[in-house]
Amino acid sequence: MKSRPQAEKLLSNGHDLEYVYEKIGVDEDTLKNWADHLSLPSKPEEVFSSCTILKAVLPVFTEDFISSNLKHIGSGVLLRIGNELFVLTAAHVIDHGTIFMPAVDEIEQITGGFSFNPIPEHGSRAKDPIDIGYIHLSNDWLRKLHPEIKPLSVDDLLLIDELETGDIFTFVGYPWRKTKSSASLHKTDLTTFTGHASASDIYNKLSYNRVTNVLIRMRRKKTYSSRYESHQTAPHPQGISGGAVIAWPWNFIDRHDSTNLKLAAIGHTYHEREHCMVATRIIPYMMAIVRNNPELAMHFAGLEVNDEFGLFLSTEQKMGQDF
Repeated sequence: MKSRPQAEKLLSNGHDLEYVYEKIGVDEDTLKNWADHLSLPSKPEEVFSSCTILKAVLPVFTEDFISSNLKHIGSGVLLRIGNELFVLTAAHVIDHGTIFMPAVDEIEQITGGFSFNPIPEHGSRAKDPIDIGYIHLSNDWLRKLHPEIKPLSVDDLLLIDELETGDIFTFVGYPWRKTKSSASLHKTDLTTFTGHASASDIYNKLSYNRVTNVLIRMRRKKTYSSRYESHQTAPHPQGISGGAVIAWPWNFIDRHDSTNLKLAAIGHTYHEREHCMVATRIIPYMMAIVRNNPELAMHFAGLEVNDEFGLFLSTEQKMGQDF
């Protein structure tokens, strides 16, 4: 039915329900349901203030070999599975080599096992539609994490397949253009970018896959700031690569409770000309982690997961028991 995409476009561009009703002739109740699906609470920052996912997002740094100072290059998301800690990020962040994150006393080099997908054959990382990278942190990080960074658990993850045009997602990270650095101090701001999931033709045009990726529409010069309650040009999102992508629940009422927000994906690319931001969904990350650590499959027991991931977990759990 063509009327729903038309309604989504008109509503997301700021037209009220009466205008859209007259424009496309959809009955008022149906249109109200669609509008609820496309709407956030009037003050989303109040929902975010108690959202555990934001507390798990951290800035990532690398060493500037010219000045020997650290420079901000990206973001990461801290996850605990059992007694193991992981930093989820983008492969192109790990490509920098030696990378650092905030610790209890200072910014320290990240230590542990590094995993990432290879650069596509006959291509470059810029053409990598997956861009998965993570670090299995060494055990000493259990005692030296920065106190303001709180790891997520597997209960915070969205491990099902539901994705429809118009679904709302929020990208979270630390844009490096907002970072102020000196030899001994780095000050940066956590920033969120919220938009609706793109239609299938946009995925196809940019060679992404709706099963693996999340794409949202984001025009920097036509964004609305909930902080300033006005239209503002959004900060450039460079630096949020490796940050969290939050899925908002379908039901409008449920969006007022931060416990209903889930980590759906990890962001990695901004297509400025096409006005969209791209992420890789969290299931491929978890499959990579469990494949390398089959003994962790047991920690996903009882969670709602899609069929493919469920079959994968049952196989890996058997391997973990034999490990």
